Order: sequence, then structure tokens, then C-alpha cells
Amino acid sequence: MNKKRREQLSKAIGYLEKARLALGPALDAAGDNTLDGDVGALAEFTGARDSARKILEDCRDEEQEYLDNMPEAMAESEKGEAVQNAIEKMEEVISWLEEMNPDSDEVADLDSNLEDAIDCINEASA
Repeated sequence: MNKKRREQLSKAIGYLEKARLALGPALDAAGDNTLDGDVGALAEFTGARDSARKILEDCRDEEQEYLDNMPEAMAESEKGEAVQNAIEKMEEVISWLEEMNPDSDEVADLDSNLEDAIDCINEASA
């Protein structure tokens, strides 16, 4: 993965951290909570999540193009496997982000999923 894509993934992590911050007040409240009814937090969460997803989709597509244009021997080497692993990690996070429903998912679950997504992106950019 090149420096530009690593920087983009770092930006995606920043958006996911921003989404986690939007969950803060609901996490501090007692009981099982959702963002339903908190229009400001819901908008902030959704915007940050969608921005991160867009960046991840672009990076995944660029990495896939890079892999597709590699000579066959290189694509089957350790380098090619690393690129394929990064693509798979990004696809996994994109899927998680698409499945998140801030209107009905419990805030603690959203927070945990975002934390997992950040860890997965870090693995992809390693």
C-alpha cells in the first residue's frame, strides 16, 4: 500500500473516531440507548460513518486496480498476498459500516463495532 492510501486510511480512522465521539453522551447515559431522537448526534454519526465508508471504498478500489495490474508472479508473491489481505480488510469494514443502524442499534454495540473497524483498518494499512 502506498503512502497516499495509508494517509487516506488514516483520514477514515479520523472519521470513525469522530463517529465514536458522537456516541459519547448516549454512552454516558444509563440503560440501553440508541441515537434515535438525538438528531444532532445521529447526523454527526451518520456523516462521519459515510465519509469513512467512501474513503474506504476508494482505497479498496485503488488497491484492487493495483493488484489487477500486477504481473502474475508478483500478485502471487507475499506482496500480492498483502495487497489482497488489505482489500479484504477494507471490504470487511465497509460491510460493517453499511450494516450499522444508528436509529435502532444500541450505542454500546455501535461503539464496539467502530472500535473493531478502526483496528481492522490499522491491520489493512500495516
